[in-house]
Amino acid sequence: MRGIARLFPWHGRQKQAAKRLWRIVLSTGDSAERAGDRRKYVLRLSQELICQDVYHQPFESGLVHFLAALGINPDTLRLRTAPQYSSQLGSLVYCIRVLMAEAFLPYKRRGEQGAAETLVLLQKRSRYLVDGSHSSMSVMLSLLSYAKFISLRTPSSIAGSMWWSLDWQTFFIKGRLVEL
Repeated sequence: MRGIARLFPWHGRQKQAAKRLWRIVLSTGDSAERAGDRRKYVLRLSQELICQDVYHQPFESGLVHFLAALGINPDTLRLRTAPQYSSQLGSLVYCIRVLMAEAFLPYKRRGEQGAAETLVLLQKRSRYLVDGSHSSMSVMLSLLSYAKFISLRTPSSIAGSMWWSLDWQTFFIKGRLVEL
């Protein structure tokens, strides 16, 4: 774990946002104001980590370093299998999309959203949250796609042994038919 922390590549305001969040988390008291501060700084740190252009150097991103560490099974100290990794990665992709929806367009202002706000949201989405955008999320989506590709083609995995009949009326799991 120390090696991962030592190698973590901070960029821009990421370290500053992490320090602010850490101070808020360690401070005593649990008022509504402090909870609001925690929420604000979690979103800021998330946005700083996720909204980073990596271009052709993905390991310049701390988030990609985290993905590499996530791919290691702590019990066996070996790489996770594709089905294990893809389920975790898929969950992380979902969480990141929710966090960024809140960061790009906070829920308190969604009722006032107009064409200009929607355009800004779509621009940020296309810059940071889609495959091919040269961002950390683009790397995540590529890894997820690759892990799913492997999972579906691994004979021993459940994902690789499920299919529909040609008439789409029967579903097969490990060769056993499940009529719908």
